[in-house]
Amino acid sequence: MSPRKAAPIKDVEVLSDKKKIKLLLDPLRAEIMRLLGQEPMTVKQIADTLKRKPGTILHHLDRLKNAKLVVQVRTEKTRTGIVQRYYQATAKEYQLGVSRGITRVPTPAEVAETPEVRWRKVIEGLAEYKIVIPESKMEHALDLLRAMTDCEDNITKRIYSSERSSLEPHIQAEVTRIMRRFALDQDNECSRIQEEWHRFLEWHKKS
Repeated sequence: MSPRKAAPIKDVEVLSDKKKIKLLLDPLRAEIMRLLGQEPMTVKQIADTLKRKPGTILHHLDRLKNAKLVVQVRTEKTRTGIVQRYYQATAKEYQLGVSRGITRVPTPAEVAETPEVRWRKVIEGLAEYKIVIPESKMEHALDLLRAMTDCEDNITKRIYSSERSSLEPHIQAEVTRIMRRFALDQDNECSRIQEEWHRFLEWHKKS
């Protein structure tokens, strides 16, 4: 099968459907959408990048496809005859809204929604998966997210600042993702924070 160009992708899509919003509150699905907002990928490519089993990725991808947040954009046949399906997000960025229309001027609510406000919403959304963070522990949860975000941002800046002019753009993107994940895994402080975060979530998971 001959490859086709990727489908047009919106810069921003405003979501008002509660079911779609709920889907994107899941951290793994949010990561899948982040990747597919950059370029089309196969299930195996996503699984390799996120270090997850292909079956797990396929399960989440099916839910995103059913919600029309992800579309299949092309298929390619390998030399061994295996058909690879490439998927892409319908937008690079998603925002919460009450209608599908969006103006260039941000509303007061959008201006007021700082990263910490979004983090709080994500933490509260964990209750959908039986991880209930009480208000008394909310500040500690926010501290962990702040620390993880700062650590990841510093590593990302370091990776993107390196010279990669000799690489083709699509190869450069793959190399950057690999090196970013490698750097995160090798960074002792990032690993420590992530382990503490996972212990924190496990402690508050309801049976």
